[in-house]
Amino acid sequence: MGLASPDGPSLEEFERQVDALVAGLARADGQARLGGTVAQLIGFGSDDSMLTAAVSIGDLDTASTVLANVPGAGTTLDGIEGNLNAATDLRSATMYQGGGPTAVVAWLGYRAPSFPEVPNMDRAASGADRFATFLDGVYDSRRDSPPDRVTVIAHSYGSTLVASALQLTEHRIDDVVAYGSPGFLRGIEVASLNVDEVHATEARADGTAFWGRFFAGPTRTDPRDVSGVQVFSSEAGQGTRAVTTHDMAPDQSGGAVGYLSPDSTTMGSIARIAVGGKP
Repeated sequence: MGLASPDGPSLEEFERQVDALVAGLARADGQARLGGTVAQLIGFGSDDSMLTAAVSIGDLDTASTVLANVPGAGTTLDGIEGNLNAATDLRSATMYQGGGPTAVVAWLGYRAPSFPEVPNMDRAASGADRFATFLDGVYDSRRDSPPDRVTVIAHSYGSTLVASALQLTEHRIDDVVAYGSPGFLRGIEVASLNVDEVHATEARADGTAFWGRFFAGPTRTDPRDVSGVQVFSSEAGQGTRAVTTHDMAPDQSGGAVGYLSPDSTTMGSIARIAVGGKP
């Protein structure tokens, strides 16, 4: 299992991550069943000695609308509960917009970088291969009844990974959304990605994404500056709140609003993109 690796988890860390996954999956399944659906563990493994997993909120085998959310730096299975809560909220928002039977996958299928590693592309390159295989597998497993729409959303360094992955996939998806991105690899163009539409957003209050691009230097490009990318706002809208942090889904008891907080402008826009391709 790689537990002896100096870069891998200790036995204590391994047990803590497994416990977090089991507990998070149980809570997510309980919430899902209240909403008339299920939580599915669709992947479990390791990447460079770190545990990985993918969980679908909603039945991935039958959903007409499929989303996959790829998190960024610092993500481990210890924090999977937050990812699953965000997936649950996003599923509800998407169905509210008319998405029909929906599955949202929390894809923690790669060893996410530590924050000092963000300027480096190694984790993105390794994760891109894994995510491309996963995405093609969704289509291959449903050849007789493919989903109507597939959307990938990617937070922070996850967007760097996904932009590279969409150059490797066999099957074309409908939309990709980069939110709070530290940048696509420089030279990536919309035409080189196996997707119909590329969208990007970044909150004014999100200083972390900027610094991610800054320290990466000329190797990265802000996706909002890539020709053909559809840019939308993460500021306050009618009945929605502005994103106030770089985080995906922070504990709202402190008042912070993340990109996938239930009442954020970004959440509603992503749900509309998943259903109809427009924010």
